[in-house]
Amino acid sequence: MNSKDRLAALKGLEMPTFELFLRVMAIITESSQNAGLLPIVVGGHAVSLYSIGFMRNSMW
Repeated sequence: MNSKDRLAALKGLEMPTFELFLRVMAIITESSQNAGLLPIVVGGHAVSLYSIGFMRNSMW
C-alpha cells in the first residue's frame, strides 16, 4: 500500500487526534526517507517537518 492509500485509510478511523497525528507523521516521515530525504520533526506548541535534503550520496 502506498503512502497516499495509507493516509486515505486513516480518514475513516475513529481515534484521538494525537494518535491520528502520530500516524500521519509516521507515514510522511517514512515516505520522505524512501524518497532519499532526511526528515527532521521539530515539535513544541506546533510541529513542523523539515528536511536536510537528498541524502542518497552523502556520509549521513
